Parts: sequence; structure tokens; C-alpha cells
Amino acid sequence: MSEHPDRTTLAKYLEGEPVDDRLAIATHLADCADCQNELDALEATFRLHDNVLDFIESRRSDRERPLEQFDILATRQRMGAEAARAESFFGDLMRLPIEEWPSAFEANPQHCTEGMVLRLLTEVELEVKRRPQHALLLINVAETVTGSLDIPAIHVCAGDCWKQRANALRHLGRYAESLEAADLAAAFYRLLPLGDFEIGQALYTRAITLFKMTHYEEALSALQSAKELLREFGDTMPLAKTLILEACVRFEQGEIDWAEKTWLEVVPMLKRFDDRIELARVRANLAECSLKRGRPASALAQAQAAATGFAELQMDAERIRSEWMVAAILRALGEHDRALELLYSASASFRALGMTSDAGFVNLDITEELLRRNEWSEAANIARELAGLFTAAGVTLASVTALSYLRTAVEGERATPALVRYVRDYVAADDPARAFSAPS
Repeated sequence: MSEHPDRTTLAKYLEGEPVDDRLAIATHLADCADCQNELDALEATFRLHDNVLDFIESRRSDRERPLEQFDILATRQRMGAEAARAESFFGDLMRLPIEEWPSAFEANPQHCTEGMVLRLLTEVELEVKRRPQHALLLINVAETVTGSLDIPAIHVCAGDCWKQRANALRHLGRYAESLEAADLAAAFYRLLPLGDFEIGQALYTRAITLFKMTHYEEALSALQSAKELLREFGDTMPLAKTLILEACVRFEQGEIDWAEKTWLEVVPMLKRFDDRIELARVRANLAECSLKRGRPASALAQAQAAATGFAELQMDAERIRSEWMVAAILRALGEHDRALELLYSASASFRALGMTSDAGFVNLDITEELLRRNEWSEAANIARELAGLFTAAGVTLASVTALSYLRTAVEGERATPALVRYVRDYVAADDPARAFSAPS
């Protein structure tokens, strides 16, 4: 066969379901290492999934066991000692290829502890956004260690592994798998005698993926269930994040007032917990609310505070986005020169980070501002860069066609700011089923 079989075809082939020309697929697998690796990964996933479901079913009675008396002080001392040993052994692991880590644990079973799982998952949290594929490998190792633990530690750690797997899969765009992983996390947490706090976090994780999929009503349902569980524990960061996400969903549904009210209520919680990252994000959200409500002065203060917060945290991409918002607010306030200066800076910064899509949208704002000034020559220079930036970002051919139309219109000095906004909306949607047509 000339083409690589897709993931669905390989899954059917593996499961023995009808596929077109099994012999051709078998021949292709013999010659193609990439497809064989994909098949091996699918086989491992199916095997693990079946084992997980069997495990959960076999442990359903665990919740019905009488609660045991736990020595909290002894548990705390044990976890502290395990954490210290885990940190030391983790340094040894980092000197090995990750493929050799399971063997290292086989040779050193004394390090297969709950503290070790927590140390591995701490590393996952650092890698999940930057290198989600690597985070999945770390989770697999953590799951191997989990298998050697006793109840209830095995339930907690298995739930944590699946929750983090849901996060990694979401960052890879594998949304269906992410939802399934979040459900499995909740299933493990339900085996705990007192697992409501963890179940609430699993539901929150599920809601994030639903939000990314724009399944807003399903996301709100999951968040409502999460809130009911988490509120029993008072003000906590998981509750604050649940409220923040709920406001994000409401904002996307056009409930600006509701979202703004909720974000304002969360700010004191974030200050109390000293979560500067979430605080900066909420301030950026509040700036957008104020801008949509026609309060640019209030929006400016929030956006500048967000930019400052992200700068202090050295979160460059978020800082640049906040400065981009400051530019939009300055335009609304009539301070066009300051706004244009910030837009040029944001475009250059995004390109330096390789974020060509963001740079392209900033350049559309620059083009719109230059057309407002009738600076046709510079506007044409910027418009000529647009197709290249968005092509590098992987937009559809239809979007490139729209950008080419805009460039031609600018070069012919017949473009308007309204045309730029029309093209921006079209490219933002990037719908391959909708052919570009010029506005009448």
C-alpha cells in the first residue's frame, strides 16, 4: 500500500475487525517502523485499558470496608522520609535514558514508594505543557511504581496518574482519550473512603478538555458537580480554578457580567494562596471584560497589571499577549501612536518565540491601524508578510487565499479597516469547508 494506515485502521487491524486488505497492511507494517511503533503503542494502550477496567471492577467493594484508624503523625513522617529518598533517587534516574527507568526500579524495589510516585508526577506537571509526549512517558513510569503499592495508596496514585495523563493528552489535542483518562481518574478516586476532593479535581480536568472542544454545556455540567464536591472543603486552589474555568465558559457564551463578577470574587482567594500565575490570568480576563463592556480605562489598568505579573514570572508568551491587549485598549482610548509601537513590539516578540499564528494576527491589527492612517506603503509591506506567517502556522489554503486577497487590495490602495476585520474573522475560523468570498 502506498499510504500509511491511519490510527483507526490500525486499531481495527489490531482488534481483528474488518479492514481493507489486511495482507497489504501487514506488508506495510513489515517495512514501516513508524507504523509498527504506532501499532505497538495501540496494543499497549488497549492492554493497559483492559487491565485498568478489570482492576476497578475487582476493587469496587473496597469502599464498603470499615474505615481504619490512621496515625496522621506517622503517615506524615513516612511521607517526609519517602520524599527525601525519592528526591535522591530521582537524581540518579535523570542520568539515565527514560527507557531504562523501569529497569532501575526493578533493581531498586525499595524506591517503589508513594513518595516516588509523587516526585515523578511533580516532574510531569513541569513537562506537561512544554513536552506533553515526554510527560506521558513519565506517567507510564509512575504507573509502574504505583502497581507495587498497597491500598489505599494505589488508588490515590493511580487516580493521580490518570488525571495527569488526561492533561498531557489534552495538550496533544487527543481530546477523546483525555476525557477517558479523566473518567478513569475519577473511577480510582471513587474507590477511596474519602475521595470527594480528588473526584472534584478529576471532574475539573474533564471540564477543561470539554471547554477546549467547545462543548460548553457539558463542561458546565462537569464543573457544577466539581463545585459541589470541592465546596465542602472550603476555599482551596482547586475550587478557585473550577470557578475561574466556569467563568471562562460563561464568557464564551456571552455572559460577560456573570464571568466578570465571578473573576472578581476569585481574586482575593488567589491573593491569599499567593498563586501569581492564576492571578495574572484572571486580571487579563477582567481586562477583556472591561473592554467588551466599554470601560477602556479600567481595562487598561487590569491588562497592565497582568503584563507586569507575567513579566515577573518570566512567562513570555502570556506577557506578550497581555501587552497586545494593552495595545487594543490604547487604540480604544485614541492613543494610536503608543498602540502601534506596542503592536510592532508584540509581532517581533511572537516571531522570536516561533509563534507565527499570533504574530500574524498582530500584523493584521497593524495593517488595520496603518490603513486608518492611510499609510499605504507600510501597510502593503506588512500585508505581504501575512500569508507566509499563517502558512508557517498551518492554516488552510482557503485562509491563505483570503490573506492574498487582502494583500492585493492593500497594494491597490482599495482596502479598508473593515476588510481587515472581515479577513481576520475568516482566518480565525479557518474552516476548510467554507470557501473564501470577498465582502460585497
